[in-house]
Amino acid sequence: MEEVYWILPFFMGFCTASIIAVIIELFINLFIRKDTNVKILESNESPEEQYENYLSNHILNVQSVWEEVLRPKLENELDEDTIELIDILIEEHDESKYDEEEWEAYMDNFYPNKDNPKPKDEVSLAFKYAWNRHQKQNLHHPEYWVLQKDDSLEFEALDIPIEHVIPLLCDWGSFRYGNRGKPIKEGDFKSTRDWYEAQREKQIMTDNTRKLIEKYIDLLP
Repeated sequence: MEEVYWILPFFMGFCTASIIAVIIELFINLFIRKDTNVKILESNESPEEQYENYLSNHILNVQSVWEEVLRPKLENELDEDTIELIDILIEEHDESKYDEEEWEAYMDNFYPNKDNPKPKDEVSLAFKYAWNRHQKQNLHHPEYWVLQKDDSLEFEALDIPIEHVIPLLCDWGSFRYGNRGKPIKEGDFKSTRDWYEAQREKQIMTDNTRKLIEKYIDLLP
């Protein structure tokens, strides 16, 4: 009998290990493999579907930044007309990206069709035209407010009004958000402020515009 007793701990250990292995396998089947299948399905989406998903998610995140972060903190500071105007601008954010002049060029640039690829030079040039159009049609882009002087290569920045500075900040802050408005951290930047400081020397802005941006940017994630 003593010979049997010393075997029991090993037998119990083996059973415990077996149970743990079954649990791990069950977890993998239910969650990890399920997630893998989702990713496979996502990778099989058409370029149109992938870009539509990205764009709609970006717009939702811009709206989340405004409604959940900035609006509650600004509605007692800004006048009612300005708040209502920002509401409209946020609702209409990036609508021009659905225009024919922008949609295909953006999609080809960021979600190329691997089965029927277009020449890279053609894609690059089309995107430059689309990006330039987007900047010139959307007042939340700083580039909209940059004037090239006549008969000169010099540029002059114009003041951006508060009602367009706030959507600009919502646009920047949206890239700190993940799916459906869940905060995430991306890249080497710990905050929207960090990203802004890294881009500072590349942006043409007036001192008044910078003061407005820097007044509110630390409210963002």
